[in-house]
Amino acid sequence: MSWMSFFGTGIQKFLATRPRLVTLWMVLYALFNVVFVTIQIQRPITILFPWTGYTLLGLAAIVILVGYRTRYATLALIVTQQLALASLCLALFHRAWVEQLLAYTWQTVYRDQPELLQSVEYGYRCCGFRSLKDMSFPKPVKDKVVGCHSDPQMGFQRPCHDLVVDAFHSFCLGLAWFTIMFMLYIMSLAYLRTLPVEETPEGPLEPTSVATNHVVSIADADPDSGEQHRPLLLHLEDDYQSTTTTDAHRLLSNNRS
Repeated sequence: MSWMSFFGTGIQKFLATRPRLVTLWMVLYALFNVVFVTIQIQRPITILFPWTGYTLLGLAAIVILVGYRTRYATLALIVTQQLALASLCLALFHRAWVEQLLAYTWQTVYRDQPELLQSVEYGYRCCGFRSLKDMSFPKPVKDKVVGCHSDPQMGFQRPCHDLVVDAFHSFCLGLAWFTIMFMLYIMSLAYLRTLPVEETPEGPLEPTSVATNHVVSIADADPDSGEQHRPLLLHLEDDYQSTTTTDAHRLLSNNRS
């Protein structure tokens, strides 16, 4: 047994012994998602479109998990929980961290990969980071290269700070929303897998086999042939009794194990 299998089995046993705790956890996360979506619905409607893709990805993953019946669903719960907490803290409660991270990244890329920042500026039609002169690149105009601030007709008259921060912040919000919903799906799956399953008891064995019934029907149809088939009937009866005894011993050993 691998360590992942052992860890997943331990988590599953823990959830099985505490169904009320799992239910309470699911309810709290459901309420949290309602509040989270209510807050984010106030943002521009265009940001909500990527969330549809995240939801479809989560549903597809759940379908795969349910179809595969993997035992590592509880382990995926732990992983997605860490992702959700990290992305949620980064996206919601510490927006200043996003700005500091992007400022450091912009400065590093400006020094090492200037062509990447040029593509960002052309993509957002912006220039510089916090201002038109802050780590910006001159743009070619006709036969010369000039700065963005010196030629307003170029169209690069807004800094990239707000645009990049909003784009990165929206991505973090979408990632947090997806991971939280995916974790809720995994918790639901884990809870359903830990529910007790009622096993259907096996019915009693038939007293006669098909071959025995066939011989008996022949004997009933022709009483004179009964004596001819009596040895075959005795042989089939002995085989049936030995098979029944073997099945009973196997069932008893399975119950003991």
